[in-house]
Amino acid sequence: MNVIKPPEGLSLQINAADGFRKWWQRFEIYIQDLGLSTDTIIKAILLHTIDADTLEIYNTFSLSEEDSSDYVRILDILEQHFIPTANETVVSYVFFSQGETLDTFVTELRGLSADCKFGDMRDSWIRDRIIIGLRDVQLLQEPNLDLLKCINISCAAELANIQTRQMKA
Repeated sequence: MNVIKPPEGLSLQINAADGFRKWWQRFEIYIQDLGLSTDTIIKAILLHTIDADTLEIYNTFSLSEEDSSDYVRILDILEQHFIPTANETVVSYVFFSQGETLDTFVTELRGLSADCKFGDMRDSWIRDRIIIGLRDVQLLQEPNLDLLKCINISCAAELANIQTRQMKA
């Protein structure tokens, strides 16, 4: 018996790249849960779970007989269509200009940094972006500050600020 529901239909109305990535992740989880290995059945489920606009786009692809029967190839072609090659300069600019609650900020930084090719420096750059964004002197005074410690200190400071505002209200 399958526990996982089928993914919601792929809809690309707001952010095509992000919507496609999330749908693809849910689709793969669903296919794993079903235990399917037949390309024909998986392709049918894939085409059934995309919206009408995406199906129309799929229908414009000139696929060979071999490609049209390979669901992995179809996903690759859809990915190439909906997720263009990232402009590293633009992605880095967006990475360094975020601002909202700490949880949202860190989540967005982690997502944005995935396309920045930071490599082993990813956690350090995220930590530095948090420090720059919060302008918290306490973070600068902390020796050997890693990302987890930075997040913990920043979360505690954010919570203290919220509680202080609530007490004053």
